[in-house]
Amino acid sequence: MHNIYIRIDCDNVGDKIEFALYNDDPETAQKISDSIKINIKWLIDNMNQISKGKVLLIGSDDILFETNEEFFNIQKLENLRQEFFMKTNITLSIGVGISIIDALTNLNIAKISGKNRIILNRHSL
Repeated sequence: MHNIYIRIDCDNVGDKIEFALYNDDPETAQKISDSIKINIKWLIDNMNQISKGKVLLIGSDDILFETNEEFFNIQKLENLRQEFFMKTNITLSIGVGISIIDALTNLNIAKISGKNRIILNRHSL
């Protein structure tokens, strides 16, 4: 069994915060930031429930998660991605791979191919 790495990043959060600040609206910027913090925690809690893995990195709007392929379920991950959007109105791009580099590469492919998607096709899982 292989380890599976999942790299999750919120789409355009920095742009949304910066736009609010350009509009002289720090209150909206703070609300966006607070929502992301709360919902990143929610996402981590739910990732742990569906994948029985561990968090390797938590950023302000991104996560690196490690699990075993026996616990990996793409449909459950897709459901979390959609639920995160319903809670925050912010999309997620996700890269999945059999190494951290594969997960990072697949995240980049998700970002440059339109965002708001899961990419896991660089190498077979």
